[in-house]
Amino acid sequence: MEKAVSLNFISVPSDQLQLANVGRSDTLSGHKYGPAVRPYYLIHYILAGSGTFKTDQSIYKLHAGQGFLIEPGQETTYIADKNTP
Repeated sequence: MEKAVSLNFISVPSDQLQLANVGRSDTLSGHKYGPAVRPYYLIHYILAGSGTFKTDQSIYKLHAGQGFLIEPGQETTYIADKNTP
């Protein structure tokens, strides 16, 4: 079972960039999310382990100390490594 914790913030109607959510997840081996398109920005930072991040144009192998930014409307998929999620 995946361990996750998340804090959600109250959104105030505005044209300004706002923090909506922050969280941490201990991802399971081989966990996959996507392909998906979101209406918001999403930043992932990897504390431990490794995985693959795919966009419509590129594939990135990532590990601890790296991260990625998903922009609104961008189709992405990310997959936790089977041996070092």
